[in-house]
Amino acid sequence: MAFSSTHGRFRAHLNSAGTPITTTGSVRMNSRHDADATAFLMNTIMGFWLGPTLWVAVRLKLPDRLRQSPARAESLAEELSANRDYLRRILNALASVGVFHRDEEDRFTNTSISEMLCQDHPSGIAQLVDTSLGGQNYPAWALLEEAVKRGECAFDIAHGVNWIEYLDQHPERREIFATAMTATTRATEKAVLNAHDFGQFELAVDIGGSHASLIGRLLERYPSARGIVFDLPDTVAAGRIHWQSASFADRLEAVGGDFFKAVPTGDLYLLKLILHDWQDDDAIAILKTIRKAIPSHGRVAIIETVLPDDASGHLGWGLDIAMMVTTGGKERSLSEHSRLLSTAGFEVIRCAPTPSMYSVVEARPV
Repeated sequence: MAFSSTHGRFRAHLNSAGTPITTTGSVRMNSRHDADATAFLMNTIMGFWLGPTLWVAVRLKLPDRLRQSPARAESLAEELSANRDYLRRILNALASVGVFHRDEEDRFTNTSISEMLCQDHPSGIAQLVDTSLGGQNYPAWALLEEAVKRGECAFDIAHGVNWIEYLDQHPERREIFATAMTATTRATEKAVLNAHDFGQFELAVDIGGSHASLIGRLLERYPSARGIVFDLPDTVAAGRIHWQSASFADRLEAVGGDFFKAVPTGDLYLLKLILHDWQDDDAIAILKTIRKAIPSHGRVAIIETVLPDDASGHLGWGLDIAMMVTTGGKERSLSEHSRLLSTAGFEVIRCAPTPSMYSVVEARPV
């Protein structure tokens, strides 16, 4: 099939009647259904190529350099000690989908997309690209077939350690990961806080709260409340710089520890994208640790995707595979969340959808 590309999307050539038409070997396809299926598969293949290409641009800090001034590929290659031909091809590929712009003088400049990929952009998207599309996770995807056959986490197979142990051994990757997780929080926290009323509470504990982005926004909404950001000791120590000058800093405490062993006492526990990192037994163990610390009037708010009971379209299905590959965890349906909570001594009060891909599953101790 012949395709033309416009910003990464493919169009089948049409006959005079407007029907997609092509010849593949001896089989002639002449239906919109076949053309749509082929276009979907081609887009999927191209998307796989595009991810690592985008990752290379972030690793080379091309958006940061082009923010200073437009530049030709040759001069960029000299500055970066990179191969001219290879770098030009990277730039052209990304310009073809709108990440960069190439002008009439063969100079490349940033677009609104690549501006977001600068290292100091407040969205943290550059670090999310670094973590998600390359780095330590990329080798794991190549082992997905083996992981499916063995029923084991592909990341563990690739590196010989799990993701937490890996980050402990590579502090620079741990900080990139923490910033990336803050990026996912920033992208959704407003939607979550607008959609869900957390009610009355005195002390909120953000489990695995990293840079305190979510609990910081929560404390801004609830000026009489106090908070604790709880994470691994090194993570909370490094994350303090991100909020120590904020208006809520005098109401927020940073506590380091291990949520499999003990957590601070509070009457509202936030778990945003925590349980999906773990298989069911470990997720239940985390909830049981909280159950030991929570008062009878306390509540737990789990902020994660809630998968539909059928296989209908939901971004959570893709995230579920990402968890399978990188952490060994999983996304869950409401009934699966309810079962975990019930086993740990909680009951679901409500499940509130938000405009983002995440919902808030709220539970109380029983």
